[in-house]
Amino acid sequence: MLYRSGYGPRDLVGAKLLVENKNVGAHISGDLDLHAYVLLPEPVQPEGRAGEVISEHGPWCATTPRPWGELTIQIRSAIGGRSPESVAMGMFAPEYGWDHKEYMRNGSGTRRILGWNVHFGAIPWSWRVLPDTTGERMELDEAPFNAKIKEAAEIIRAWHGKLAMKPVRTETRGLDRTAASLGYETVFHRAGSARAGNSPENSVCTSDFDCHDIDNLLFTSSATIPRTFFWSAGPTAVNAAYGWRRMLANHFSTGCSTKGFA
Repeated sequence: MLYRSGYGPRDLVGAKLLVENKNVGAHISGDLDLHAYVLLPEPVQPEGRAGEVISEHGPWCATTPRPWGELTIQIRSAIGGRSPESVAMGMFAPEYGWDHKEYMRNGSGTRRILGWNVHFGAIPWSWRVLPDTTGERMELDEAPFNAKIKEAAEIIRAWHGKLAMKPVRTETRGLDRTAASLGYETVFHRAGSARAGNSPENSVCTSDFDCHDIDNLLFTSSATIPRTFFWSAGPTAVNAAYGWRRMLANHFSTGCSTKGFA
């Protein structure tokens, strides 16, 4: 939206440029999940809604104690898809026929699936968003990230070996990725595209989220977070609440300017 309004880096906005700031759309960081699943010989979840509730909760652990720093690994339960179409076409579904019918009956197939959601937080990389909304990676500290992916894969495979029931099938290809193979579409909890800072030389807005370059423009999203540290949900909520208070107190009480309010 800012690019289309003529605000951003010259090389991306082009002839539409009205106000230049090289930091608009840049410095994006975020985290991601990689997944692993096993199919067990017997159901481990009850039928019906109770099974759905249980499947939403499972192990939640980290490989390092708090405070969590760069490249923290968290492991929690994952669901391989609970909707009929995702189950019927899922990774463990048999070919169509009687076996497939039995697999689908009363959710007997999905109730035998365990999933691991391996979350990587505070990843040492940086992206910028392009005008077509795709992302271009600008920085990546590849070696330590690859080491963490390998570490997580070893943990999950060891976990599989310690299950009380020997898996019938496993699916761990998600943990066989390399850091360089992970594209922008894998990044979530994105932050930093309009990051806060002390100068338009290194940021887009002030610590009060006022745009450095354009009066009356206030940012109220995770875009202002300078760099994601683990995930951006909490800071985003604080940012939005602060922006809401400012809009009520300032715009609707004392005028329309965003300058000079703290």
